[in-house]
Amino acid sequence: MKKYFLSLIILSLATTGFGQKVGDLDYKADGFTQKKFNHPEKKIFIQHFIVNYQIVMVSYAKAKGGNSYGSATAGLALGLDGVTNEQLQKMTDQYYNDYVARLESSGFSIMTVDEVQKNEHFADWARIEGGTPSQDGLATGYLTTIPSNFIQLD
Repeated sequence: MKKYFLSLIILSLATTGFGQKVGDLDYKADGFTQKKFNHPEKKIFIQHFIVNYQIVMVSYAKAKGGNSYGSATAGLALGLDGVTNEQLQKMTDQYYNDYVARLESSGFSIMTVDEVQKNEHFADWARIEGGTPSQDGLATGYLTTIPSNFIQLD
């Protein structure tokens, strides 16, 4: 037991003797004062703004009878009629403009793609321009829109 305590004392003295010494840190001289964090800049970047409209819905149902009976399948497809892609694009543009107006009225400033791409981490990201509605290849029956005059990074 004495050997255990003696080795514990020697180990603790050795680790404190070889420990790293940290000098005094002057927070005001090093720039980490609370004043810098009290009023930060309210800049944001909207990387994606995508609206998906469901224009076609397809549903199937299958009913199975007992042991000696057959089964039945029914399908239903519903679609929007009289709504154009231009109308949906106009709605998307209006949603985006309302969103930006709400952010700016809250004191935020919206960063542009050019400002963001000055940063080395985003410099080689691909630019995708909006304004052209497209059919979603992954989900049948949806139309995807990005606001006109909007560029997103991917």
